[in-house]
Amino acid sequence: MTWLSAFTSKIMLQIGMMSHSILILMKNLNRNQKPKKRLKKMSLITLDEAKLHLRIDHDFDDADIQLKLDAAEEQAINFLERQVYATDDELKQAVLSNKAGDRPILVNSSFKSAVLLLLGHLYENREETSAANSSNVKYGFERLLNPYRIHIGV
Repeated sequence: MTWLSAFTSKIMLQIGMMSHSILILMKNLNRNQKPKKRLKKMSLITLDEAKLHLRIDHDFDDADIQLKLDAAEEQAINFLERQVYATDDELKQAVLSNKAGDRPILVNSSFKSAVLLLLGHLYENREETSAANSSNVKYGFERLLNPYRIHIGV
């Protein structure tokens, strides 16, 4: 073994030990940090409304329904490309605090119907579905929301 390869091996070993020490330090720092508080997003459609739509009268699936409801609302808001607010007061407060975004709207029956349509699909089909099965949902969802969507262009 030449002096150069011995020197290189020693340097590589030290670098490896240093990176291992850094990883241990980072893990310890992460353990000592307090978990970040997540803001609870207020649903535009209540869990009771969602359960009524799904014709569910038990509480066993509440967490799953809420998860799917949040996802459906998020999809609808993303499709609209604008913020949707549950009450006039929330909308006014968002406008005054400059957080309303471009052309905010109040939740309406078309928005609720689109979200509930998607929620029903997500709840009923918990695994990936065929294109034929999901195309009707997509068509209805978009048809309900299109009049309120911000379209890019002229």
